[in-house]
Amino acid sequence: MISVKKDFDDIPDGLKKKKPKPDKSVIAKLSEIYYGKCAYSEEKLTHPLIGFYRPVSLYPWLEKEWSNLLLICPLCNKTAGNRFPITGTQMTAPPGDRMQWRADSRAMLEEKPLLLNPEIDTPENHLYFDPKGIIYGRTDRGRETIKVFNLNRDVLIAKRKEIVNTFLSKFEAILNTFVKSDWKKDSHYPGDKLIYDNILFKKIFAELKQAGAPQSEFSLLGRNMLEYFDSFILDHFHWDKAKSKSEELLFSRYYQVLSNALTLFMKTDDIIVCNKIEKEVPFFPKDGAVDERMKKGLPFAVKAFEIQKYHGIKYTYVENLPINTRWIFLTGDNSSGKTLILQTLVVGLTGKKDKNVELVDDNCLIKVELKTKAENTINIIPSSIRKRIDNFAAYGPGRLNIDGDVFEGRQAPEKLRKTDSIFQNVSSLYNIQEYLVNIHGRKEFEKKFDAIIKSLKQLLPWVEDIIIDESSEKKKILYRERTEDGQVLGEVPFGALSAGSKSIIAMIGDMLIELLQNQDVDDPAELEGIVIIDEIDIHLHAKWQREFVMRLTRMFPKIQFIASTHSPIPLLGAPPETIILNVEKETKQEGIVVKRLHIDVTELTPNTILTSPIFNFDWIIPEAHDRTKPMYTQDNYREVFFDQMLDEKLETLAGKKGTTLADLMKRGQR
Repeated sequence: MISVKKDFDDIPDGLKKKKPKPDKSVIAKLSEIYYGKCAYSEEKLTHPLIGFYRPVSLYPWLEKEWSNLLLICPLCNKTAGNRFPITGTQMTAPPGDRMQWRADSRAMLEEKPLLLNPEIDTPENHLYFDPKGIIYGRTDRGRETIKVFNLNRDVLIAKRKEIVNTFLSKFEAILNTFVKSDWKKDSHYPGDKLIYDNILFKKIFAELKQAGAPQSEFSLLGRNMLEYFDSFILDHFHWDKAKSKSEELLFSRYYQVLSNALTLFMKTDDIIVCNKIEKEVPFFPKDGAVDERMKKGLPFAVKAFEIQKYHGIKYTYVENLPINTRWIFLTGDNSSGKTLILQTLVVGLTGKKDKNVELVDDNCLIKVELKTKAENTINIIPSSIRKRIDNFAAYGPGRLNIDGDVFEGRQAPEKLRKTDSIFQNVSSLYNIQEYLVNIHGRKEFEKKFDAIIKSLKQLLPWVEDIIIDESSEKKKILYRERTEDGQVLGEVPFGALSAGSKSIIAMIGDMLIELLQNQDVDDPAELEGIVIIDEIDIHLHAKWQREFVMRLTRMFPKIQFIASTHSPIPLLGAPPETIILNVEKETKQEGIVVKRLHIDVTELTPNTILTSPIFNFDWIIPEAHDRTKPMYTQDNYREVFFDQMLDEKLETLAGKKGTTLADLMKRGQR
């Protein structure tokens, strides 16, 4: 599909007459605007037709309306027929003001049309291709447009696939040239220079750029190929199936050089390639400069994701997540698919394998757009991963088990797999007890030890102190607790703590060890990364659910947290930079979908959060409530208690149950 803009001050002569009609002048002007291509299939036209965005059988007054006319191929025109699906209310009579006839007017847009309008919509936001030439819809409007115009008819798929194969053949020729060269033996002529100076190589990139130009046939496919160069071109060569170790190294080297060459080409040719989902931040900042907008966000942040064919997820996506988003909350019913979404995000951040264990099969497709430091990265699973995130930790609901191995030096003890907690829910976590015991008293770890102890105490305000017990042969960690009124209790080991305390210590301890491995910092507040937590409210008292989120936000200002919850209370502790995603099962055909909710929880109480679309809890009156009595709807229990005492006094004064202040005032007036 092509995107164009019309000049409404340059209307064709045929529409300026007293009796306007779509004539040759209209076809000529449309052919110029649409580059001689069908507005929807993007085929070059030998016999162009004048098409109508809104069919004149339903909107007869738009037959000669310039904004309703477009260029179309005979097959798209025949396939669409008189179909014009909408989700709003259809207009059955023309508006009185002729300016409201325009397709981009408020009156027309209030119909909420499902078909994309090439003169209003951006195709990249709704449509994309795979290397086989098949077009997919990333939105309901994109999918409906594909269906109505049958954009996956065999002839179109074949033509698009031929374009992809042509470029694959040209890059394969470059690969053969590279493999046969003796670049390794010539230190003055390294592989990078061989690629960068190769005229054919630069020519092919220029051709690829031209394929995405608006005048080219199937230009949207060309732009997809350039934006997703890895999945369309590089991954075709099956780098992991090299016949020998030397060939594997050579392929790996070629892969790296080719990616770098593409980056160089983008910079020198002044091309800014943006992800189709998010247009705000350049994929490759010009001349290697750091985009100022990137500096203002978190060091690591998820910007968008797209999931296809993963268990109950058939297709879903989320786009345009701000890079300063501190928390992303997932809500939804049990078995709605929240854990599946978190699992796919883990894969999109770290890759499809964890210690040779396949986390997902090749049938699914996971795309994650990620901001890392001052770069914009798009990881595509299973085909490629541009940037694997090491500053990362993930936790499932079963996070009480900790590993008993002793931490030695700066290397943390091995645990089964980094992703087991979120995928298996039975894994062990790094043992923060042993870690602290091992670094205690060692000068090189003194600052780190003090910072971790301070962090744990801040997270657990009912812990007066954390001490190292050296009275026995083996050191151990003891926790000195205190009551709410400040009374200090005795010292207890980890096993004697409450489930909530153990859950926090086990998870945060593992997170600290995990992130400290890859970052040379002494203060946990300087840690950067992404942490995923499934069911953050589990094991926690309602009061502490709010506090826990508040304290994590305050203690780790450079970490993005992504968490699922069944409770509205954690949302009360979230900062303003928070996004809420609702996960739900649609029809059997649509499967699990994720929808971003634009609801400001900073102005809501738990009751209103519960009854909002965040939780869809539409009945909050207790089942045991006596319907003959009023409900107390005050903001807090102190006000309820006061009103209850007042009601009792009124009943005593009146000598009758159920007497209100209004009843007494009426008696006084008599």
